[in-house]
Amino acid sequence: MKTRRRFRCGAGADITPLKEAVELAKFVPLPEITETYAGRWARTQGEIVDVMPGDKNTKLTLSDRDKRLTVLIWPDAWAGLPQADFQPGAKLTVRGEVNLFNGDLEIVTELPSDVEVLARAAPVTAQVKSIGAITPDDVKSLIVTQGAIETVKPFSLGTRYEFGDPSGSIILLVWNDAIDPQRQQELLAVGATLSVTGQIDEFNKQLEIVPRSADDIVVLAAPAAPTATPAPTTMTAPEATALPTVTAAPAATAAPTAAVEATAAAGPTAAPAANTPEPTESAGRVR
Repeated sequence: MKTRRRFRCGAGADITPLKEAVELAKFVPLPEITETYAGRWARTQGEIVDVMPGDKNTKLTLSDRDKRLTVLIWPDAWAGLPQADFQPGAKLTVRGEVNLFNGDLEIVTELPSDVEVLARAAPVTAQVKSIGAITPDDVKSLIVTQGAIETVKPFSLGTRYEFGDPSGSIILLVWNDAIDPQRQQELLAVGATLSVTGQIDEFNKQLEIVPRSADDIVVLAAPAAPTATPAPTTMTAPEATALPTVTAAPAATAAPTAAVEATAAAGPTAAPAANTPEPTESAGRVR
């Protein structure tokens, strides 16, 4: 026989309804968050100075009065956020657990509601430059340039395209979470001529232009269709011309064999004897 255990709370002594919500994370100004807060929950705010999307997580760098803090957002939470609003210059309030990772402080959020955009970044006017005119001084600047895709090198988180014009070349870096891989294949084909707006970054001493979304890419000219190589012409042997029908000469009419033979045997024709009547023997002789 099974028995059930029952628990009874005291008359309202064990559960007390709260009149107001209790903030689990105390607000701490960003410059005041130190290693002593590791393992504790905190709420803070700052301005985005960098966005680093990744496959395992997305990291934002917040800044306030020359103090910086990394905000880590897990993929499921990042998917529920208005990603287009997370641009350098935007102001956020975040809450989460403070951790110390590789000597750097970070605050780890759990839910999309842990991140709130207080103010969007002010629109930035992109500078128009040829690819060859882009220099390391343009890093973190928004640039508009034009060129053609020359090569494609995909990797786990995105694709690197060699993007060039007669003045030079640069790496066009496209993250998969910024532009879906299927959409990349539609827009970014080898040979296509594009206008690209993006932030200039530098990786391994190589300049990169990074578009924020598919709206930053305009196809100016599609790749030229490959010229079909004509198939080798098969030489058809000319049809044999019918030779004119040779009309057989009529067979010589054979002379009557008997006549030929007779002529050959007879030799010279003897003159016919005179038709002289032979003398008739009379009843008596005349003496």
